[in-house]
Amino acid sequence: MRVEFLSNGRDEPQAWVQSCMYALTFAVLASSLLVLAVPLVMGRPLPVKQGTGDLERLEETDDDHKVVFYALTAVRYMILFGLYGGLAGVIVGMCTYMPPGATNLSELPAPAPAIMCTMILTVIFFSTQLIIALCRSYAEFTGVEFPKSIGMMIAASTTVEFAPMLSILFLTARMRALQHDAQPQPWAQSCMYYATFALCMTTLLSLAVPLALGGTMKVNPVSKEATFEVPNPLLGYILLAVRYLCMASFYCGTVGVAYSIFAFEAPGGPEATSPVSPTVRCVAILTCQFFFVYFMMTLMLTVSEVTGGTIPMQQWSLFAAIDSTKSTLAFAPMLAILFVTTRMYALLITDGKGAPQAWVQDGMYMATWSLMISFLTCLATGLVLDKVETDEDGNVVNKFSNQWVAIAMTVVRYLTMLLLYGGV
Repeated sequence: MRVEFLSNGRDEPQAWVQSCMYALTFAVLASSLLVLAVPLVMGRPLPVKQGTGDLERLEETDDDHKVVFYALTAVRYMILFGLYGGLAGVIVGMCTYMPPGATNLSELPAPAPAIMCTMILTVIFFSTQLIIALCRSYAEFTGVEFPKSIGMMIAASTTVEFAPMLSILFLTARMRALQHDAQPQPWAQSCMYYATFALCMTTLLSLAVPLALGGTMKVNPVSKEATFEVPNPLLGYILLAVRYLCMASFYCGTVGVAYSIFAFEAPGGPEATSPVSPTVRCVAILTCQFFFVYFMMTLMLTVSEVTGGTIPMQQWSLFAAIDSTKSTLAFAPMLAILFVTTRMYALLITDGKGAPQAWVQDGMYMATWSLMISFLTCLATGLVLDKVETDEDGNVVNKFSNQWVAIAMTVVRYLTMLLLYGGV
């Protein structure tokens, strides 16, 4: 997006940046293939470290498996190098790209707020994982463990789980504005910075509290919300105020950016403004569904916390219903970025005047509605039952005693699977 903006759609990222993209992609692919292939060779599964995509260190066993052991260890470190090296290359290339004819990097416009916020979120997202990988690799070679550092970084990494969906929302707002040769509204760009700063602030607090104040950070496994506990009561109140300020800034910024997409007007006025495309509508639906679930979880847990347990919302059927819908969110970020990529390609080859084929847009609606149907099914089932069981796709598992209800749920389950994978 940065390259197309600076070159008016006539250039590509630097060749070495494209190589970094391939390195990143194949590193992820190699990890997946390695996890699948090792059980076939060694007869036992390859463990993956909790909270990261890094592979566990393999234990050297008998002589028959020594060659396999050393080979897999080498592949493992090649994957790490490809992942983090490729990531660094893409970010450097984004900041140093010069379009044809340009000779001075300082004369080029700075990255747009959407691009800048995405880069910041990406750096924070992967920095925590990189530090974890470095600490564990050092421990493997020297035997010196860093349990506190690794624990802090794992806790910090949970605070940036919203980063992928947030970045997609920012890029969608910028893509809609670029279609009209404009930028998102100034207040929308401020909202991007507010949401990004709030997420970064929460992450920095998760590191500063244990190091400087001797406190601890706890992440609610349900809402992903971070809470901080310190020995000094006054500092505890200050951190509580900062926590609520960050939470309010994050959600207000997110809502502001989402609203700006539909409120955007081209420089030529409403007559020159194109209607919101199906791609943007689908991304907005996925984003709203994603953040609505976590907002409701955070809101209900906050009510229980502020009232000192007088209103135990964790025991309400609504809480169980909302909690059960979290499993429907797993595919949302990847679906959204697939939709955005498809529309960007269509705009590129039509000089900003075309759109994906009608049947492709139908596929976007199919995949989006599959998650929405799963969401509503989980919500309705959770209001009736105390516990809802779902599969890895977020579909309600058939656990009903009534035969007709079980048949209906089975039909809904396979319908959503058909819509999801057919749409993709």
